[in-house]
Amino acid sequence: MDILNRDELKKVIVEAINETIGAKLDQLIRVPKPEGNIPPPRFAPPTPQAIPSHPLSPGAPPSNPAPAQPLQQPATPQAVQDMEI
Repeated sequence: MDILNRDELKKVIVEAINETIGAKLDQLIRVPKPEGNIPPPRFAPPTPQAIPSHPLSPGAPPSNPAPAQPLQQPATPQAVQDMEI
């Protein structure tokens, strides 16, 4: 058996580790091919969820808007006379 110096021993160990890790990664990454020309399924990006706006936040529509009130016209002298009669 040959006696390896420190640098050669380190090189042999690193190569063995890299080969072992590479083989394991190949096993983990290997994906079975689908039959025919069917492409593998792609995962759709997540759809953004609608976030309800807080009722007190600016720009949020009021959750219970008050009914519109008709504007009151100032009373005219004729209207005052009509009410008195």
